[in-house]
Amino acid sequence: MEFKITCEVKGQRRKDLVQGISEFLNTIPKYKGVPTCAYEIGDLVVDREGAVILNDSMTPQKWTKW
Repeated sequence: MEFKITCEVKGQRRKDLVQGISEFLNTIPKYKGVPTCAYEIGDLVVDREGAVILNDSMTPQKWTKW
């Protein structure tokens, strides 16, 4: 099951969000390019609308780090 946190940020604010999450998780973000325009940061994704999507591989222990 995916868990989606809607932030609705675009442009520089989305890049700032990605940078902040990647620094917190100590992980390098990967830009996925067109057509998704998403960033993959470890076990989560920031989509083109700025929503943060946590996938099944994130355990509750990883969630509580947030």
